Amino acid sequence: MPVERSQRVVLATSREKLDKFISDLVSFEYFHFAEESQEFLDYALAQRVDEMYSRLLSLADRLHLKKDVGVIDSFREGYPPSKRTVISAADLSGLVAELEAREEADAGEMRKLMDELDQASKREESLERLHATVGAFSKLELDLRSLASLRRLYVELFVADRKDVAEISRSVGDKGALYSEPLDARSALCAVIALRENADYVERAVRAFEVSYLRLPEGYPSVPSEAYRRIAEELEAARKEVEEISKRVKALAEEKGREIEELLEAVELARAQTARMRSSNLKRVAIVEGYVPSGMLENFRRKFGGYLVGVEEQTGDEPGIFRNNRYSANYEEITLQQGPPSKREVDPTTIISFVFPTFFGFMFGDLGHGILLIILGLILRLRGYESLRRWGNLIISFGVGAAIMGVLDGEVFGLELWHLIGVSRLYGIPVPIIPAHDVVTVNSAYVVDLLLVIALLIGVGHILSAYTLGFYQEARARGLKYAAIQRIPVYAFYISALFWGYAFIMSGYSFSAVMGPVMTPLGVTTETISHVTLPIVLAGSIGMIVTKAMESNYMESVIDWLVNVIEIISNSISYLRLAVLLMVHIALLYIIDMFYPAGVAGAAAAVGYTGWILGNMGVAALEGLMVYIQDIRLHAYEWFIRFYEGKGKLFQPLSMRGKRVELRLATIINAASRSTA
Repeated sequence: MPVERSQRVVLATSREKLDKFISDLVSFEYFHFAEESQEFLDYALAQRVDEMYSRLLSLADRLHLKKDVGVIDSFREGYPPSKRTVISAADLSGLVAELEAREEADAGEMRKLMDELDQASKREESLERLHATVGAFSKLELDLRSLASLRRLYVELFVADRKDVAEISRSVGDKGALYSEPLDARSALCAVIALRENADYVERAVRAFEVSYLRLPEGYPSVPSEAYRRIAEELEAARKEVEEISKRVKALAEEKGREIEELLEAVELARAQTARMRSSNLKRVAIVEGYVPSGMLENFRRKFGGYLVGVEEQTGDEPGIFRNNRYSANYEEITLQQGPPSKREVDPTTIISFVFPTFFGFMFGDLGHGILLIILGLILRLRGYESLRRWGNLIISFGVGAAIMGVLDGEVFGLELWHLIGVSRLYGIPVPIIPAHDVVTVNSAYVVDLLLVIALLIGVGHILSAYTLGFYQEARARGLKYAAIQRIPVYAFYISALFWGYAFIMSGYSFSAVMGPVMTPLGVTTETISHVTLPIVLAGSIGMIVTKAMESNYMESVIDWLVNVIEIISNSISYLRLAVLLMVHIALLYIIDMFYPAGVAGAAAAVGYTGWILGNMGVAALEGLMVYIQDIRLHAYEWFIRFYEGKGKLFQPLSMRGKRVELRLATIINAASRSTA
């Protein structure tokens, strides 16, 4: 199966040649750093990149820039790989320097402007607080310097809560006098007068309450009314300054926002790779351990022979890299949902790439909806970034599966395809081949039974393929004899139990009749089927218990057998959802087709077509998501569990390709150049 294992290599380089060594590794790309090493290969470089990323991320947060490209953005603007901005440099340190230069060019002015905005905003906030404080004294024409010049008297002005005035007066007592004037419903302007020798006592008594003293900063008139007018003028000027700078920030963000977003992604790509680059902690020499795909080892030797210390023997724990064809590669993410395959496991991606769209098409069988999915997939493929293009390819395959099933069952937007085009036979074959539409018209019981039988047979085939893969893995890992002992009893039990279950259903679910001469569509009686299958079921059960007992005890073996029997029955029945979801799809579209304006015109036709189109789109979206989830479930819970653990490691190359940006290292290049792919 198409998973290529890697081999562990050990490299050594002097610290003086470190920069070229790192650049060569990044240029080679297919190198996976070992996770055991803890020291950064180039700590200073990694720190520079990390600090640059933090600065740009903070700036992007403040400007509300997009840190990622969404699906809607791809539809609207388009981000195919050919539109990536390419940033190039001669080596990795040169690339980091280039990113720093671009940061200064694209974000330097913005950062200075943001600093100005911060300072202006702080001044505005300070003036707001001062304006609110002095506002309570804005009508006072008293020169506060005259109060401060009094030698024998202590005079203080403040604003207090009206409900606290009486308590403040009692606290001051006979040490001074308190005068108050209501300002509004909640506050009062107060003046306390005392002899100079009682000033400390009075001040402590007043400070025990939440009051606002009249304090004018340096540079303001000492008359509160004049100071208030000055503060109001300065506050208005500060607000205008903040507004003006905010407009400049917004304009610059619109001008430079795209460049900053791309730069943030570029730095994030560089940061991800420099963080992975680890080595041993030696002063003069860097020892690097990692993995190279086995098929590229000779090429690696030629390029890095001067650094190569040794190549270790494979242990089975090395990371693997997928080597699927272009079509099957789109389904690797579904395999990875269960984890990467280990060395002893086969890569089931190729099988999934054909079975998954087949299941999807069976549950979503409609020619019209299949075409809609193909169109959606093509849009994603043409306008999406790399991972979204893969989704586009997946959706195209789903659409093809749905369209083929739609032709077989004669469904197009819920209407009868062959009836619409007036065809009853195609090359002498009656159409539709699968009369699924009859589930909502005539012969519904027959059609329901037919669809359920087809779904069950598909499920049996799918489960048997999982057992076959498990047999192959066991034979490859432990030998054919061991695999036969472990797997053949399961095969025998499962297939025989299926035939006996078929005979039981044909006998009318009667335990007595199943042993009688009831003829089945297979041309044999239920008695014959029972006499053949029941001994095999018994032998298979004994074999399953004995083989399990070889690894544990008989009690655990019996319990494990019971669990297996329940799982086999429930897993097989689970595939009936293939037919159930197809029938649900047809039934929903049958309801939607009531809006179809057959034989009407004018406003009624417009309303009917609108309802029919919107209904079809809604069913396609809702049912499409539901079918995808059920398809995932069938693979994860009914198929993978029989042969796959997914405990391997995935090879991670030193790729620096993002959604909008690609970083490249070249041998000879002008580091300041900027190009667009």
